[in-house]
Amino acid sequence: MPERIAIFGGAGNMGRRTEAEARKQGHQIQIVDPRAEIQVDPEEAIAWATVLYFSLFAKDLIPVLDQYGRSIRLDQIVLENTSTKNPIINTLKGLDEMGISVCSVHPFAKHDQPPGGQKVVILPIGTNFNKAQIFAQEFYGNMGMIIIRHSIEDHDALMVPEQLPWHTANRAHLLTFIRLGYRFSQLWNLAPANTELGLASTARTGIQNPTISATIIFNYLKTAEGQAWKATYPRSLEEIFKAAEKGEETLAALLAQTNEYLKEDGMDQQMNEATTIILESNANLRLHSLTVHSLDNKPGVLAAIATIFAENGINLNAVGNRPPDGGVDIRFGIDKGTDEASINQAVIALRELGFEVIERHKEK
Repeated sequence: MPERIAIFGGAGNMGRRTEAEARKQGHQIQIVDPRAEIQVDPEEAIAWATVLYFSLFAKDLIPVLDQYGRSIRLDQIVLENTSTKNPIINTLKGLDEMGISVCSVHPFAKHDQPPGGQKVVILPIGTNFNKAQIFAQEFYGNMGMIIIRHSIEDHDALMVPEQLPWHTANRAHLLTFIRLGYRFSQLWNLAPANTELGLASTARTGIQNPTISATIIFNYLKTAEGQAWKATYPRSLEEIFKAAEKGEETLAALLAQTNEYLKEDGMDQQMNEATTIILESNANLRLHSLTVHSLDNKPGVLAAIATIFAENGINLNAVGNRPPDGGVDIRFGIDKGTDEASINQAVIALRELGFEVIERHKEK
């Protein structure tokens, strides 16, 4: 059933993504955000909406709910998507005590990343959460996201090992590169396979809004788990440096603990397979690729394009797709032995079918 959704913070990155996904599902939208082109009065938006979705940092959400919380009706649904929950638990429970159906969510997907196959944590609030939880499950389920359920009280403690180390270490790596005068492009161009994965993870964090990392680091360090990590991580680094001073054999003996750790539950094999797939696909796409844009994102598009390649004797070794705003971009890795005449014929055939070849890349 289509809802009327007022998105507070809808002009931000995640707010815009939420708006786009909601419109795809047929919901009506109003954006409440001082950055928006069209200004909507918050009180009027609340009166109009059936669902209130807050896409705000915790420090901004609390004053907004303090100011407008009393205007929220008992028949409305409230969702919010902050990445840290401890600062807002009492505020959300206050809405629940008023009889409002509230559910907190934490989507594990960057705003410009297709949500399908990504994870979202759904965290019910209080005792009136049922209606909000059902809507949240349908909303994110329709995006193809993997739904994980947890209690909001446990959220920040669970997220400490999932997010705190990477936001802290990746930002520290970048600061160290800056201090030592390394250009990131030079590091990337030279990177061996393992380093390529590490640099990609580092950059993935670094290109995000720094407030996201600051919020995660600042709030998670307030937890007991965050304090334990803060005390233990420097000790682990110091262990490595001290072992290195004693010699390679001593250092290798210490690092062997990490190999044994990854063998638990067969994670060493699983991670080796997962990272090899990523590296092999990226390498093939980097060597020789063709990116095709389709106005339609529907069953049969990939098959139609692949048929053209097959008819022209082109062997594909990698495929990656990315839905932009409208349609879909599909990048195909092409076998290095493919002759240019076959590719040119395929490009002509693709254009005749209404597809657009938007990028053609070959490593020199």
